[in-house]
Amino acid sequence: MRQFLNWFSVVFSCKVAVLGVLFFSLSQLGFAQSDGRMRQYMFNQLDFNPGYAGSQGMVNVYALARQQWVGYGKGAPQTFFVNFDIPFSYRKISQMSPGKKMQYSHGLGLHLMRDAIGFGSTNGVELSYSGRFHLRALGSLALGLGIRALNDQFDAQWQTVDPADNDPAIPKAKANGVAFDVSFGLYYTARSMYFGVSGQNLLGADLRNSLSSNVSKVGRVNYVRQYYMVGGYDLNVSSRWNLEPSFLARTDLQQYLLSLTLNAQYNNLFWFGVSYHVMESVGALAGIKLFDTFRIGYSYDYPTGAISQFTTGSHEIVVGYSFGLAKQTHPQQYKSIRYL
Repeated sequence: MRQFLNWFSVVFSCKVAVLGVLFFSLSQLGFAQSDGRMRQYMFNQLDFNPGYAGSQGMVNVYALARQQWVGYGKGAPQTFFVNFDIPFSYRKISQMSPGKKMQYSHGLGLHLMRDAIGFGSTNGVELSYSGRFHLRALGSLALGLGIRALNDQFDAQWQTVDPADNDPAIPKAKANGVAFDVSFGLYYTARSMYFGVSGQNLLGADLRNSLSSNVSKVGRVNYVRQYYMVGGYDLNVSSRWNLEPSFLARTDLQQYLLSLTLNAQYNNLFWFGVSYHVMESVGALAGIKLFDTFRIGYSYDYPTGAISQFTTGSHEIVVGYSFGLAKQTHPQQYKSIRYL
């Protein structure tokens, strides 16, 4: 019995220590959980690409909740965010002025997020603007700019395997700091596809001057630049079925993450699919559309690495509500399960 308790104590301490180090590393590297770790990224990309704002020609409200590593215990990663975007002066091809090869529209977006992992959390808000060039049969291309404010909080109530450890780079008391940064993105849409590239934390905002603890005097506590590439294609295979392969790539030029997803949609009513997140996890997702404006989706993924011995997997729920504005209807050429 004593051996079991000793073993359990060591395992628990290791898990908590790993979470603590992981969170602090994420803070130093600028890799927030919600930035590109969502499994249902194909439905809304405002959280990592400001060029997405207004791209659907509809008002969109989109919420995501993710519980990662269920069964891991206290401090497992959690993510919650809400996206809102609205178009202005949007025109579909049939509404464009005769003789004009190109027209211009605008979009505004709002992204609210909260991440928690280990002994820390990050709260953020981002305002986005996009300018969109409508190129008739060639689709539309948007340039987006986002301004974000981030608040990091550290609560140093954690355990280590060796209580004598005294790393000066790790806070020993509560600390919090605020940083401001910018993002930029390009987002292209056509009849049956979309493609975007974007960058986050382009200023590399530094928290050291605003942290309320002397942890700021040691090490690097800032957000490094992150880059994203996303794309998808909507393939009509019959009068009732559509297939949509998609991908999301993410990097800080030190580590690289790639997600591959294949969704199937039936009768514009419900969808299901599978996903593979290279060297990280495999998963499945499904969802349903209600009342032509309300949608709900769910995804589950199971890790393929060593962390799998401590968890039963991760769960993610998304809810979306979309509606058109007067004289700004949803462009019919973009029929896709992406539009939440």
